[in-house]
Amino acid sequence: MTRISLAGQPHDLQLPDGVVYVGRAFAGTKGHPLRNPHAYDRPCKARNHCKTPDCTTCRPCDDGTHVHSRDESLDLYWAHLVQHPDLLDQAAVLVEDRWTLACRCPLDQPCHIDILTEIGEAIINDIWDAA
Repeated sequence: MTRISLAGQPHDLQLPDGVVYVGRAFAGTKGHPLRNPHAYDRPCKARNHCKTPDCTTCRPCDDGTHVHSRDESLDLYWAHLVQHPDLLDQAAVLVEDRWTLACRCPLDQPCHIDILTEIGEAIINDIWDAA
C-alpha cells in the first residue's frame, strides 16, 4: 500500500487512477467514510462526521471544544474503527486491492492511513490464515 499527501496541492487536483482520497472534505472534495473524524490541533467536531448515535469514541467530542494532539487523534481513530466494523471491512478491501491512499497529512507525520494499512493487512492475514 502506498500513501500520498495532498498537502499544499491545488484544490482542483484530479487524482490519478488507482488513488483513493480517504481524508476529510475540503474545497468541494467529499470526505471519505474512512476519514479520521477526530481533528488534531483544532477543536474536534467528530460528532459532525460520525453519525452513529451510540459511538462512545466520538460522543465526548459533542461540544466541539476538545483539542487533541496528533497522537490522541490517532488513538481515537483506532478506537473509532474498532466500534465500526463496516469501516474495517472497507479498509481491508482497499489494502487487499492495493489502492494508493491519499490525505492531506504531511508524509513525515503519522497519519490515519498508517492505521488503515495496519488494520487492513491484519484482517487480510487473518482471512488468509483461516483459508
